[in-house]
Amino acid sequence: MKPTHVMLVSLSSVLLACELPPPSFDVPPAPPPLSTNGAPIAVATAPPRAALGTEVVVSGAASSDPDGDPLRFRWGLAGAPGGDEPTLTATTGAQTSFVPLVEGQYGVGLLVDDGELTGEGVIVLVSVDPPNASAGADQLVHAGDVVTLDGSDSSSDAERELTYSWAVELVGSEDEPVALSGATSLTPTFVPVRAGTYRVTLIVDDGLASTPDTSLVFAAGGAVRSLPAQDAPRVYNYFTAVWTGSDVILWGGHFFNGKNVEGFRGGHRYNPAADTWTAISTVGAPLAYFSHTAVWSGSEMIVWGGFVLADQGGDGARYDPVTDTWASMTTVGAPTPRTQHVAVWTGSRMLVWGGNEGADEQSDRNFVNSGGAYDPVTDTWSATSIVNAPLPRVFHAAFWTGTRLLVWGGGLTEPGFTTSGGLYDPATDTWTATSTNGAPPIIGGMLRTAWVGSAMMTLDADLSLYHPDRDGWTVASPIPEGYPSEIRYMSKRYAVWTGGDEVIIVGDVGAVVYRPAADEWTTILSMEGIPPDRGFAAALWAGSGIFLWGDDGADGFVLAP
Repeated sequence: MKPTHVMLVSLSSVLLACELPPPSFDVPPAPPPLSTNGAPIAVATAPPRAALGTEVVVSGAASSDPDGDPLRFRWGLAGAPGGDEPTLTATTGAQTSFVPLVEGQYGVGLLVDDGELTGEGVIVLVSVDPPNASAGADQLVHAGDVVTLDGSDSSSDAERELTYSWAVELVGSEDEPVALSGATSLTPTFVPVRAGTYRVTLIVDDGLASTPDTSLVFAAGGAVRSLPAQDAPRVYNYFTAVWTGSDVILWGGHFFNGKNVEGFRGGHRYNPAADTWTAISTVGAPLAYFSHTAVWSGSEMIVWGGFVLADQGGDGARYDPVTDTWASMTTVGAPTPRTQHVAVWTGSRMLVWGGNEGADEQSDRNFVNSGGAYDPVTDTWSATSIVNAPLPRVFHAAFWTGTRLLVWGGGLTEPGFTTSGGLYDPATDTWTATSTNGAPPIIGGMLRTAWVGSAMMTLDADLSLYHPDRDGWTVASPIPEGYPSEIRYMSKRYAVWTGGDEVIIVGDVGAVVYRPAADEWTTILSMEGIPPDRGFAAALWAGSGIFLWGDDGADGFVLAP
């Protein structure tokens, strides 16, 4: 059978060719279209860097939905530096915010949905990295020098341009203006017009955040002046020195000539204003001339006790520098002759206490805890009570507190040096023991103490202070770490009260000023020309500077702050 060929034509062609009307028949409805809802797109924006403590706004306004559906927002904290857990101001809505409190990177997450689909979440990061500020290293200069500050070690992690703002203030005198040249430059300068510690503050700003930094400039003051050699006395040990308000008066002393002890029954006056020495009269002077005591009464130097070579001198005398004359003192009712005792001036009387009644200070030990009060107006003595008095001792410290005699430390017959003491009230003739709780040890048998206005300072390793008003001990704050190491760790030799609110601590390589009431260190004094330590020297405030004199073979000097 032959194959049949069929020609296919379209239905519409046939209908047109035959000019027939189109057929009429029912067409079934089309199926519903498939869903085309698209997931929304989350977009969170925030400043890439922010400043500490300022509000950071995070926005989701740039988020979108491909179908134009309304969006719902959900916010959450995605990360924060350790030590900070900020709270978002909103967890829904197109915007939220937070306040960063520590440096580091913060992350905020955002999810958006259109009620049916949730888009992929996003996290926006905000860095809190203020610029690094560096006010430079601490400096030690002399007052009057030009000081150059340097902020060149400051930087910005964001490599933004920095601006600088400097300020300088004198510690303890913050209201006193300090002129600064180029206060907005990288390297400004200033001149410390007087000695002290200057606090330097630098604020570095990169346009988004600012950072402060501080450094210290120690302006050393003080001038060391050697005492003149013309008419000066020979340098001795075991002498006394008093300040009259215009002159330093030295009396007595001895020195070892290599074979024997030689004494000096004489004295000199030093006038700082004129920088001159003058010998004083010895007519009517006391016989004893070393290991004695001397106090200034306001008009006279009162000398009492001490050795006359191999024996004690139980006499005393009063020296008037205006007339250059001596007046004798009664021995009636006076304490027994002694050496290595102490004496203080109360404002109306001289109090004498303790010491050694032995004829030889080295081999004959007869320590006592008795004393007496001397009235120069009536030239009379009265004994002090020994009831509850401290143990007998020598080489102890003694100060007048304003109302009582403070006795502390010293050497006992046995077992050696002590940290005990007592307070004597002349109004009631009574003793009260001082607390030993917190009292420092006496190192090497060398007792170095000073009265500093309302407390006794001991120059132990920690600088301890005894407060008689509350019978307690405190420890001074250490010399600040910012100070040069040679000053911080120097061996402390002398503490000299200036009569105001400052104490000058003189060491083997330097001197610093300390304010006990505020417990602060303020000034480094120039050390150029200061002689080495001497064990038996006298250091006292001479109106405008420290007068230091004594010890075999050592000269003296004045250190003016």
